[in-house]
Amino acid sequence: MKKIIIGLYLLSLFLLPGLAQAQVDQRCWIKEDCLEFREGLVDTTEVSEGFYSASKHKDALAACGTEKDVADRELGLCLPAGTAVTNINFGGKTEFSNIVDFIQYIYRYGFMIGSVVAVAMIILGGIIWTFSGGSPEMITKAQKKIGGALMGLVLLALSYSILNLVNPYLVNLRLPTIWAINTQGLVPPWCRTLSETDKLALAINANENIDEKKISELKTERYKIAKFDTSPKQTVCGNEYFKDKSGGLTCKGHSCEETNDGVCARQFDESKSRCHEGVIAGNIYNSNIIDGMDEAMIQTVTEGWEFPWVEGIGDDIELCAICNTYNGVPLINPDGCTTIIGADTQVDNSALKKQWYALKGDKADIIKKAQSICSHFDGLKGFLLDVEFNESWDPSSEVAYLGNNGGRSTLVGIASNIKEKQIKKQMSESFFITTEQIMSGYQIDINVARIQDED
Repeated sequence: MKKIIIGLYLLSLFLLPGLAQAQVDQRCWIKEDCLEFREGLVDTTEVSEGFYSASKHKDALAACGTEKDVADRELGLCLPAGTAVTNINFGGKTEFSNIVDFIQYIYRYGFMIGSVVAVAMIILGGIIWTFSGGSPEMITKAQKKIGGALMGLVLLALSYSILNLVNPYLVNLRLPTIWAINTQGLVPPWCRTLSETDKLALAINANENIDEKKISELKTERYKIAKFDTSPKQTVCGNEYFKDKSGGLTCKGHSCEETNDGVCARQFDESKSRCHEGVIAGNIYNSNIIDGMDEAMIQTVTEGWEFPWVEGIGDDIELCAICNTYNGVPLINPDGCTTIIGADTQVDNSALKKQWYALKGDKADIIKKAQSICSHFDGLKGFLLDVEFNESWDPSSEVAYLGNNGGRSTLVGIASNIKEKQIKKQMSESFFITTEQIMSGYQIDINVARIQDED
């Protein structure tokens, strides 16, 4: 019965109308950027040949959405290689973008030549017939030439028409063109992840009260006059910033200058990010729950855990340090993840089934303490979140060790395998919370649906 309920629930998710969001096609380039990109790939005489203008090609226009950007710069697609140029002139054309373009042109060129030859044969047959002098043999020969030419012309025309009728792609051949990807246009959510060489400009100030319906129009106007003189480290929490050469895309600032121990984060009941007291903070939620779901269904889709996800009875969320060499001590620190700071949840919303946590402390002291602990164990590897989750129908909590994956938690280990993973070095370092993230403050949201129930 439970499987049927789950199946019906999942089916309902597919039947619900989705919300479409406009996506930026990363094949789209500003012409100047495309030419600069190609300078290091092809001969200087071929640089301009690889820009596929949106103003001249419908597929490029469909990808870019417009012929020019808000700064009136020409847009289009960009080939990572040059076009092919033949030594032989085919009806005045020597340049082809690929082999399919060449085959298509030769087919059309051959059709034209075949038509001319057929007409010539008909004329020749007519001349032979005219000067046959009534000879049956010459007349038959002329008739065969004319008939053969007409039949060839009909077959030539019908072959194209029949193939086009069966499937247009049989005659409109096209290779999957490999376009260059415009990595400059890839703007991450947070400005802090950009390179220090990237330049930014203020788009929206956190203190501005702007109607949501007018934000897009306002950004378009501001991007035209934007001055890109801000580095990613200078971005302020709550503000939005344009990235240069991104077509008006924005990222979020993160700096909390008013307090050294602040973290730029957005609580589940807030409309935008702001500075919170803490080092690591975030929301705790279950993505399997949707609005309007009754308690019976919630129990079905959250098998293993129950709200409150973290009960908050004595530092159930801890920031712990992992050394490069396992440093566990039986009965004292068996998991090898040494607690640095701890806290409980600060906000619990039973209606939304969401919680908020914030780990507080002096950032420099946290790093200093962790480095001191790991000084005799080949140094500090990184930090993890040690979280005790509330298990359904069980008075005891279950521990999970979580890392950071771009602002979302990722399961690194559980109580039964965390020691073994450290000894065998089976944990990916890319998921550890770094000292840089500690110093800048970081939001890490925890999705309970992604946490494995050990039982």
